[in-house]
Amino acid sequence: MAQPLAYPPGTQVRYSDLGFILLGCLLERQYGQPLSSLFLDKVAQPLGLGPIAYRPRHGPSPLPDPPSAYAATEACDWRGRVLVGEVHDENAWAMGGVAGHAGLFATAKAVWQFAQALLDTAAGHQSWLPPELLRQSWQRQPWPAGSTRAVGWDTPSAVGSTAGEYFSPHSIGHLGFTGTSLWIDPDRDVIVVLCTNRVHPSREATGIRRLRPEVHNLVMQELGVAPL
Repeated sequence: MAQPLAYPPGTQVRYSDLGFILLGCLLERQYGQPLSSLFLDKVAQPLGLGPIAYRPRHGPSPLPDPPSAYAATEACDWRGRVLVGEVHDENAWAMGGVAGHAGLFATAKAVWQFAQALLDTAAGHQSWLPPELLRQSWQRQPWPAGSTRAVGWDTPSAVGSTAGEYFSPHSIGHLGFTGTSLWIDPDRDVIVVLCTNRVHPSREATGIRRLRPEVHNLVMQELGVAPL
């Protein structure tokens, strides 16, 4: 809350975790529960999702304990180890492994189940959220001018989108710093989940920028989708 504004609200878009960190804190205050249990109660359990949850640094988690169940991420200099089964994001780690912007662990199937639940909800087949409210959150925001951002999501950019060349303009997506991504095309009823550990052993690797659109293009080509 004490951070100074970097620019007047509504005039720029900047990659930042602060808003989602604050949102997570507001949810905890509103419901009187830790974010880790809120996610299970309000999202994972109602939607019947598979293994997807937080792994708090201190406290229980419904996920497996053995490190062998997780893909390694970065060889972290200041933590002095290769990170396996613990949150990669530094701020989330400092907050105990649970935060509004990072900390969830999941299988690709569980992420797909979540995405499918979103499509089912938007179509009125799932009563998890009001369909119209959910669809509104997928719309591009009118400010700042030229932004591709929706509410909590991104949409395909006209040139060089990580979604590739086949996803419709109504698609929504989200990228994870460690190499994960989710793209949903509601027009074509297509979901692509990509889970990589691109920061292993170093975040300096940049190949993920080429890999993401190539994977999405190959999936759409296999499905017989025509390019835009």
